[in-house]
Amino acid sequence: MLFRSGLSIDSLNVSVKYHASRHLSIRNGGEMIHTNDGEHFYKPDSKNYPGLSPLPISPNMLLSNEEISNLIDVGKERGISVGAWSVFLHDEHFGKSNPGTFVTNVFGQSLKPNLCPTNELVQTYLKGHIKDLVNLGFSHICFESIAYSGFRHGDHHERFFFDLSLTTDFLLSLCFCAYCQKQSIAFNVDFDNLKTSLGHRLIAVLTSQDHWKDKPLSMELIVDEFGDEMRKFLESQIGR
Repeated sequence: MLFRSGLSIDSLNVSVKYHASRHLSIRNGGEMIHTNDGEHFYKPDSKNYPGLSPLPISPNMLLSNEEISNLIDVGKERGISVGAWSVFLHDEHFGKSNPGTFVTNVFGQSLKPNLCPTNELVQTYLKGHIKDLVNLGFSHICFESIAYSGFRHGDHHERFFFDLSLTTDFLLSLCFCAYCQKQSIAFNVDFDNLKTSLGHRLIAVLTSQDHWKDKPLSMELIVDEFGDEMRKFLESQIGR
């Protein structure tokens, strides 16, 4: 398969799970398909999600699993490796169906559709999703949204109309859900005290002046500002 420029294509990625979006479906007579955050475009295999209920949904299955298999086979015949592209931790349906799985900021606010990677249900879900893609025969997987997202990257890339420093953005994106609390306590973090003090500091920054604007975000800066308790908390996030 060649472009006129002479450049060849030897690999492509098929979107199997994506952000909320609109698709103009030519095959369906120009129907406009509206998808939800994290919606699957294939049929998940229930065997890959032991103990998980409800299972991931695929109301807008753009390609059947058989069509995906055929596409992969055609790609091989033409020397093109076909991979899967997925937004792993963006999934509003899963979060709503499994309360407590969305990332929760220091103020107790849900940062949907971002799922918390430390949550055991989320981990079961991600492992099942990967098994689905491997079993479908994709040659590789393109991982998107597999870790914590920055605060600015939310439902639909919101505009805040005020300038956040990288440090403030980072602190607002930290997760304080029940699972993160459990993990941090295992690292001997005084979770309640850290959460309270961080909340007070961030309110002061948001209502007055962000004095971190001209300072590069670094572990040293965070620890200098919030002490050893914050270092242990961040290590608990990395450690999981």
